[in-house]
Amino acid sequence: MSYYEKIPVIIEAWEMTKNNIIEMYSLVNKIHKEEITEQEKDKIIENSLVWGLDIPTLEDGEDRRAKHVASIGDYIIKGLQGEYYPVKPDIFKMSYRLVDDDNYLKKQLRDVTVDIQELEDLYEDLDQKDKKTQGYTCRVCGSKLNKEMFIKKYQIALDKDEIFKMYSTKLIEKNELIEKINKNKCKIEKQE
Repeated sequence: MSYYEKIPVIIEAWEMTKNNIIEMYSLVNKIHKEEITEQEKDKIIENSLVWGLDIPTLEDGEDRRAKHVASIGDYIIKGLQGEYYPVKPDIFKMSYRLVDDDNYLKKQLRDVTVDIQELEDLYEDLDQKDKKTQGYTCRVCGSKLNKEMFIKKYQIALDKDEIFKMYSTKLIEKNELIEKINKNKCKIEKQE
């Protein structure tokens, strides 16, 4: 037997209440709440209050039949692959602590901006068809990365299309972070 320590990661979480059942339903099922009819909303709320809200997870298999259920007061957390899980309040409080939203979001924004710049550099290098092993500087820590280390970091092949896809995804992520930071600023200003 071996012992393992959980790698510390920051997750997003929402507490399920009677007032946000539809928001939680749309979140975990990845649909817009506007797509749900009033009749469906009533049924979802009624079922959730009695039986709990089904949370589809990675373990559910291809049939997507939920084996996890969130009750009022449970937390719904977003996993590392964008999946969702319900967590009982006592376990959540033992396992997680609140982080400073503003500092965390700004750090995420810095990291994704670095990723974008590094992907731009790699794309430009490939565009010039320079196949030599060249040095890259990690913009986070300043260490030197050769092309193989760089590619391993991003787990991508030397393929311009793949790099462009990743670059596009990072740009979307950056815009989402900027939007979250701006929303957070508005929330702080309203509290003051």
